[in-house]
Amino acid sequence: MSEPIQNSELTAIIRIRGSKETRYEVEETIAKHMHLTRRLHAAVFPKPNLAMIQKCKDFITWGPISVSLLTKLVEK
Repeated sequence: MSEPIQNSELTAIIRIRGSKETRYEVEETIAKHMHLTRRLHAAVFPKPNLAMIQKCKDFITWGPISVSLLTKLVEK
């Protein structure tokens, strides 16, 4: 049986800008690696790659997410 996920281990990443104004390298990182294909999409990562976040910092926002909030988001 796997251990429960701790609250501080989860990071939510939300895309806040569209693809029209992004460079190809940044768009590829956001769309292919983070799976954020449209504006206002979110993804949850257990341990995100900080280099990818730093590269895309102008187009995304991120922060820790609790398991209870994640459960509510999935239910909606």
